[in-house]
Amino acid sequence: MPTIRDRPFVGLGNCRYGPARILGWLDGGGAGSYSRGVDDASDAQVDWEPVKSALKAGDVVVALEGYEARVAGGAVAPQALSVEIAQAHVAQGNDLVRRSLWELALERYRRARKLDPASGEAAFRMGMAFRGAGATGAALACLREAQTLLAQLQHDPFCRHHLADAHFQEGLLLQEMGKLRPARTALRRALKVKPDYREVRHALDELLPKLPEATGGGSGVEREVLQGILDSLSAAQSERRREAVAALRDFPEYPDARTAALRLSEADPDPDVRFEARRTAGSLPRSHAPAVDLGSSGPAAALAASLAATDPAVRREALAAATRQTAPEMAAVVADHLKREDDSFALAQAVTLLAATGRREHAALLEPFLAHPSCRVVANAVEAIAHLAGELPLSLLLPLLESSDNRVRANALMTAVGARRPPVLDHLARMAASERESMRASALYCIERVEDPKVEAIAFEMLKRESAPELLWKVTTLLARVATQRLVPELEAMRDGDAARQGYAVYLLQAIAGR
Repeated sequence: MPTIRDRPFVGLGNCRYGPARILGWLDGGGAGSYSRGVDDASDAQVDWEPVKSALKAGDVVVALEGYEARVAGGAVAPQALSVEIAQAHVAQGNDLVRRSLWELALERYRRARKLDPASGEAAFRMGMAFRGAGATGAALACLREAQTLLAQLQHDPFCRHHLADAHFQEGLLLQEMGKLRPARTALRRALKVKPDYREVRHALDELLPKLPEATGGGSGVEREVLQGILDSLSAAQSERRREAVAALRDFPEYPDARTAALRLSEADPDPDVRFEARRTAGSLPRSHAPAVDLGSSGPAAALAASLAATDPAVRREALAAATRQTAPEMAAVVADHLKREDDSFALAQAVTLLAATGRREHAALLEPFLAHPSCRVVANAVEAIAHLAGELPLSLLLPLLESSDNRVRANALMTAVGARRPPVLDHLARMAASERESMRASALYCIERVEDPKVEAIAFEMLKRESAPELLWKVTTLLARVATQRLVPELEAMRDGDAARQGYAVYLLQAIAGR
């Protein structure tokens, strides 16, 4: 069977990626660019343009007839075009499956696989058609072959979804055949590929109590599903870790979920995964931690006693309780404790508490923490020093503006805004246009707190491009506060021409008119 390295193009549904892109994925890099292919010079005498034009126009029947007529006449089709024709066969097969015409669909998938033997999607679709036709053995064989093909390209979300689906459908088939333990293995593999796949979780919920060793459903089933998600937090692909940490929000009953989210928020090398982990940790309850009561009298002494505990969870809760009280006499206790704290979460809390209770001279104690390995500690130290001293020296501030962590950069920017340093809004505009959601979220956090005419333009550019629903609503509420009549023509054009943002435009036009 041809390998990816032997083929000039690989079909992924409606996408075609060149070999540099594919090999970049396989080798762990991101190099390569989108490409639609170059015809083989040896077939320059054959006119393939009508076939390509028909494909481009969506006239699949004409394209298939033209392609097959030329091949029957002895022409050797460009490989890139053969892949596109294979995809057209898959699309027709999918339509036949929707009408339960299994044998006709299988014939389309056979043609697709002959033209594009490395297409994991064609193998997967063929397996589903065999399942519909009742050919269980053939269905399993196709699904497993699809898994092998798709596993090579799981850096791509489209392929990863099909890979998870192939494991999922194998699990369902095995369960129907009475092979419960292999079914559980297949479902676990699906969950490992795509931890937020809810249908797989439901299937496991139904399957696990049926196993001979099962002690019942409920929390035992949930715990096993949670373990699969926790295992996915160590996946090599950052997108899979991000999906896994987001899936932890469905497990508020388990302290392991919040602990794992907190760990990733500190230790993950990808800033977007750290951002998602912070979001998850913030949404999960803290009720699993031990309660700490500092009392109404002598809170500084009570805090000192709690900070002497060996359990970091006790120290964290004590610092959280102290932050709610912020008695000035706590500053000396916290300043003394900073040099001994080895838990990064507790250290970040202690830095924040010192900002709330300390004095200007305490700012110097916090400067060493600007180089701490924990981004949480650094971000809190930036905020604390700015609060205590009024601003950060430029020599300390500039390196922080280049941090890969969104919170560190945002806090540094807010410090620069407070000091009236001019390039800050341009820097914020670049952050607001970042491909990374974490950077856009931090930019929005900053501009919400800045009084400047440029904020309106930055926020409107975000409104036009933003895809994350939570950020889209936040930027809309910001514009409802700061937008001026200058935006009315553009909002009217958005209302009339952008279906995805029509409701936001109407809301903003009403907000401007109501002022």
